[in-house]
Amino acid sequence: MSCGGRAAEAVRPDVPTAAEAIGEIPCDADKKATAPLVVDWSSQQRLDLGVAMKRGTVALRYACDEVQLISDCRIPGEYAFVGVSRKEEVVSVSSSDELKASLPVGAVKLAAEVGGEGKLDLAMVLVGKASSGWTALTRAELPSGCESATHVVRAATLGAFSLARGSEGRMATAAEAFGAGVGASSRSAKNLLVRDGDLESCLASTRDAITAPEGCDATIRLELEPVVESATAPQGPPAVAVIACPQGAAPSEGGCKPVSGAHICKPDDEADCTAQCDAGNLESCYHLGRLRVDWTPSGLGGAKQDAARPLLKRACDGGVVESCVALGEVLIGEASGGGLAQKRSAIQAAGALWSAACDAGSGRGCGHRAFQFSADGPMPDAAAHLPLAQRACDLGDGPGCALLANARIQGFGTSQDRVAGYAVLERACRAANAQACRRLAVVRYAGSDPSISPTISGLRVDKAEGIRFGRRACGLEPDACGIDGTIALVDAALAKAFRADMCRAGHQPLCG
Repeated sequence: MSCGGRAAEAVRPDVPTAAEAIGEIPCDADKKATAPLVVDWSSQQRLDLGVAMKRGTVALRYACDEVQLISDCRIPGEYAFVGVSRKEEVVSVSSSDELKASLPVGAVKLAAEVGGEGKLDLAMVLVGKASSGWTALTRAELPSGCESATHVVRAATLGAFSLARGSEGRMATAAEAFGAGVGASSRSAKNLLVRDGDLESCLASTRDAITAPEGCDATIRLELEPVVESATAPQGPPAVAVIACPQGAAPSEGGCKPVSGAHICKPDDEADCTAQCDAGNLESCYHLGRLRVDWTPSGLGGAKQDAARPLLKRACDGGVVESCVALGEVLIGEASGGGLAQKRSAIQAAGALWSAACDAGSGRGCGHRAFQFSADGPMPDAAAHLPLAQRACDLGDGPGCALLANARIQGFGTSQDRVAGYAVLERACRAANAQACRRLAVVRYAGSDPSISPTISGLRVDKAEGIRFGRRACGLEPDACGIDGTIALVDAALAKAFRADMCRAGHQPLCG
């Protein structure tokens, strides 16, 4: 993965950052971006980021006024690239006031020059995502050398970008911004501030690509995961990743807009989401739908979701991908108590939603669709299941990784490879799948896997790893803490030793 180099050097190295152009805007920890653009980073910074991503999951010390790579930190977890349908975006800023409202603040700096009536065009071509899958990483799990980390890079959007002065009164196309077309090249050279990658290279991208095309592999936006003191397993669909905005502005259309207009609501604020959905913001309709569903297994299918269905459908129809995934879940929940015909209809409708979401880059969508074709799903089909599970896992979906691990361990649609299978199960655990962590704790501590019938034995034993997986499982999901009981099925004395080791590691419920 290339993220800079001489080809990406800024044409004008003295271009002021956004913070310098508009004046630094104070922010607190809650306002730091979780999806910052990195197009304003220097070519050397982006190059360093690309090198670090090849070594493992990247750790950052992220503050309002700086982003610093922690070079001595080595967190396990490689980045897997997944291609998506190519998407072109052009964001325009036409004044310093609009700059304040359209761009993230502090560390999220977008190199800009908008003096007076000047205008800035940022063109982006997005071709895929590289993901490590880390979710809910706790401070206690950080390796030595990572003590100062505040965030890890869970994923990065890749492609190409061009940042240039624009012409007032017209929106540049992506082709113009990248210098394509008659006369565009000379205009581009004159107005260019910084560019990484080129449009022609990006045209070679495909949805099934496992690597980004050369010349279209620049890092554009990061998805950051905060390092937390304690973790719980995610429940229900995810919130839309947010960016930091100055006071008086809120996230909208990939940037920040004045709060006087429709914008993305605070994900857990039902009143705000209602107001913004009514004002026409589709991401807010999705969040409102999320809030109106009980996402527990017993809650799905309840009357509460009747009010959520039209909200989720509205957002889905408007292009909010995760809303399509959630709508499919609601449809399945509604049919759970119905007859066979209703269930079949729901499976077909949800499957179509999940397939489209998977193509658009939703790991959850791929994971749900993969389950439908799994050995335990309603339509077992090994040939269809395996590529979907692989794509889900590569996009950072924990349940998808667990499905892929089972396929490899048991040889469902592929040759049996237990070593590779349990390695994939570790990816599921990193993605906050508590049951995967629980299973790994048993496997590594006891050398057996009773979750498979017949029980697999003779597996590699590493008791320290077993305790590490056990602590993560118990932290993510208290109901997953019956690990000692599962080990007791193999060896009662070993289960007693596990309880003692967990106690010494600081898990108090198993002490005494």
